[in-house]
Amino acid sequence: MFRVYLYYGISLIFFCLLSLSTISHAQFTIEKAWQLTNGYSLSTNSNIYTSLQTTTQQKQPKDIVLEIINHDQSLFLQNVVARFGVPFPNRNSAFDSNYGDAIATFQYFADNNISYDQIFKQPAPVICKESFCSGMISKYDSILLDKDLSQIYSEFHNSKPEQSLGIYNTHQYGSANFLLGTNRRAIKKIMSDFLCMDIEHRKNFDLPPNWISKDVNRRPSGDATLFTQKCLGCHAFIDGGRPAFAYVDYTPRNGTSLSQEVRQKMNSNSHVFRFGTPVTSDTWINYLFENNPEYAFGSEYTGIESFLDMVTKQPEFSTCFVEKIHKSTCENKPMSKEQKEQIAASNKSNLTFNNVFTEVLLNVCI
Repeated sequence: MFRVYLYYGISLIFFCLLSLSTISHAQFTIEKAWQLTNGYSLSTNSNIYTSLQTTTQQKQPKDIVLEIINHDQSLFLQNVVARFGVPFPNRNSAFDSNYGDAIATFQYFADNNISYDQIFKQPAPVICKESFCSGMISKYDSILLDKDLSQIYSEFHNSKPEQSLGIYNTHQYGSANFLLGTNRRAIKKIMSDFLCMDIEHRKNFDLPPNWISKDVNRRPSGDATLFTQKCLGCHAFIDGGRPAFAYVDYTPRNGTSLSQEVRQKMNSNSHVFRFGTPVTSDTWINYLFENNPEYAFGSEYTGIESFLDMVTKQPEFSTCFVEKIHKSTCENKPMSKEQKEQIAASNKSNLTFNNVFTEVLLNVCI
């Protein structure tokens, strides 16, 4: 009889300890997830905490985090998503540093649970919701545009709905890529912003120079070896992909727009090397990626849409998204390559801010 009581006593103690452990872990998840999601600590004596405890009973950690996100979505958008979007615009341009329409696009994606692989296809929002964006952006500089931002977007998208390039249609990101220059900057930024790649690390001196434009000096400082040993490695793949953006330009008044002909800036300074290759259309060649599942290396394609589609099909697209979510959530906690790839793989079919943030928070941050 004593053994029976002992058995039941030990079982009861084990059950209680297990329950306390489960409750303690749930409490820790609520507290830590709230702090990382909303930007401040939640008091365990608050009504919000009590409410969350009640609604998240018997729920898995992932569901607890999603419950916290949904409790006040605007805080999640203000903190995590806004931090995610800040590095994308070109902060060196005086007239775009105060406009948050690129950041608002990321917030729009998070708020509507849109998959991140639609970032170049989904029309940009008219303006971010006032509840979580009023302090970030309201109007364009009156020197450039004496109109409300929502009016600009209404006019722009209503007149050119077929030209939606997603985030490129924002003034903030459009100016960062296409203002002035020769549109080479767009290649560099898309690799950095969406693939977490540095073009300096992508140099390939085995590529042919047949797509390099006329504005590139083949004898810089009078030394042809400088071109073959330093310039060729980047220009070969950049100039091969650059024609994808041949019809694209940006001005502060008109935003990002597509024309039916090659922009003049694509062939500027053509006197530098007259035997170079002029840009005559938006046909481009994939000298960038050898491991893309749908776009063969060394093959030619047409148009900006196909180029952007290639980027979203690149394996690094999803892992870069995970990496940037991690940086905007808990950069001080290291994330292994295996963790990053696992999170990306598990969310490949539904690559949303909410899903990826939740997994990063639970698997890395907490």
